[in-house]
Order: sequence, then structure tokens, then C-alpha cells
Amino acid sequence: MSLVTIGLPVYNGERFLRAAVDSILVQTYTSLEVLISDNASTDGTRAIGEAYAQRDPRVRYWRNATNLGAAKNYNLLVDRAQGEFFKWAPHDDVIAPTYVERCVAALAAHPEAVLSYPRTVVIDEQGVSQGEEADDALTVTAARPHQRFREFLESSWIHRKCNAVVGMIRLQPLRSTGKIGAFGSSDRVLLSELALRGTFYRIEEPLFYRRVHAGGSVASNPDFASRTRWFDPSKTERGLPPHWRWLSEYARAIRRGGLGVVDEGLCDMQLLRFMWLARRPLRSEVQEGLRAIVSQKRRSDA
Repeated sequence: MSLVTIGLPVYNGERFLRAAVDSILVQTYTSLEVLISDNASTDGTRAIGEAYAQRDPRVRYWRNATNLGAAKNYNLLVDRAQGEFFKWAPHDDVIAPTYVERCVAALAAHPEAVLSYPRTVVIDEQGVSQGEEADDALTVTAARPHQRFREFLESSWIHRKCNAVVGMIRLQPLRSTGKIGAFGSSDRVLLSELALRGTFYRIEEPLFYRRVHAGGSVASNPDFASRTRWFDPSKTERGLPPHWRWLSEYARAIRRGGLGVVDEGLCDMQLLRFMWLARRPLRSEVQEGLRAIVSQKRRSDA
């Protein structure tokens, strides 16, 4: 059995952490290492993580000296992983007992796939099902990188949830990406970059339970600026407007792909096509971006 790394990033997660770890440790696929990275929590997270590490040799626990932000904490887990396959496990979500077995089997059966993920069920704070998530099906099945890039951009525009990013990913392709960036919606950019490296395989079975609650990362950080600070607390300025930042990051993802001149150019064309189709939200951001540039120049001249 190939080793699977489950990376669990957490900050002040004592309320739901036990349920998340318990759902991992009862997996029918047993060749696991479970890495818990505590981002300097101030609640009872440390005691919980250390207790699991003492109880089960598959679990390792680290505590960061300071809060590094979500992006660095997520990426530290990729750096520490030893498995052939990797999965991020948010501390407030749970997975079905056959999750790992089914995802690994899908990747073994489909060597062209870089990622596998199941259907999603939304649960509330008490773990009660709220029904299946309707908009998280990402179609990435084509043979050529630029075709998969187009498929991802189009399907992610319609299906806006990015639950696939916490699916099962081949570790080596994941390490060749920019991983999780320190900006809002960096999970989308990462998924687009993975699409350049292979297909996505969706398991038509609900095995992932995404918990929606008031303390969740999205609910606690409703706008782009606050979400950017959640990813990186050192960010004090807003920076580029969202769509312009995404355009820049998608372009960087293409450059990191090692695709060659022809495929890079075809991907650039797909990106420009997509941004043209999405041009309406950009109009106000163009004006906002120009105002920000003028404002910065005035401050520097003062």
C-alpha cells in the first residue's frame, strides 16, 4: 500500500479537531501518516494534538512559534509529507471511512489523473447534513494542457466551490506548483496549475463532509482584503484588486508549468479569452486600480 499523507492545518480548532482526526484514523486504508500543524493556537488545540500523537504512531504534531498565516501553514505540510499521495484536511471537516481507499484506487486506475475527489455533503455545527453541495464539480479530463486549463476555467466559473483542492493529490506534481498562495482564492489558482499537470477524477459518491459554521475561514473573512490577511497576517495593504491579482497569478501558474512555448501560448490565449468573457466585473476594478496607482504616486511625491 502506498503511503498517504494527510496534512491537517489548524488554528484555534479545539471545537471540531477531534472529529476531524477521528474520521481520519478510522479509514479503511491504513497506510497513513497524519501531520497536524498548529499555527500557534491559543485554545486547547495543542493538548488535543499532542494527545493524538502520543496515542497513535501515525500522528505527528507540530506547533508554530507564531501564527504564520494559513498559506504558510498549509504549505509546511506539503514540505513535510513523505507519502506518494497527499490530502489537506481542514480541522473542521470530516471524511467518510472509505474516503482515502476510494481516492487512492481512483488515482491508481487513472495514471493520467493528478487529483481525485468525491462528492461533497454540507454539514452544520452539530454535524447534521444540510444536503449535497451542488456546485463543486470541476471538469478536467482533456488530453492537452491548454484544453484542461480551459475546462477548469469554464467549470470553476459555473461551479464556484473548490472542494477538489482538499481531495487526494499526487505529491510530486503538487510540489512543483506554487501551492497555496497568500491571497484570496489561491485555491483556484492552485487547481488551475494542477490541471496543467493532469486530469481530475471525480468519484460519484458523497465521501467529504464540509462543515459550515460562523467561525469558518470564509464566514470570518467575508471580503478579499480580510481573507488575504488570513492567508498572510503580515499583509497590511490591500494590493491589486482581486481580478487583476488572479490574472497575474494564473499567468505565473502557466509559466511554472514547464509546458514549452507552444502550450504556454495556447494557455495564455485561454486565459485572455476567459478574462474577456468575465470582463464586466473587471470594469470597476480597472478604475479602482488606476485610482490606487494615482494615490500611491501622490503619497510618494508628498
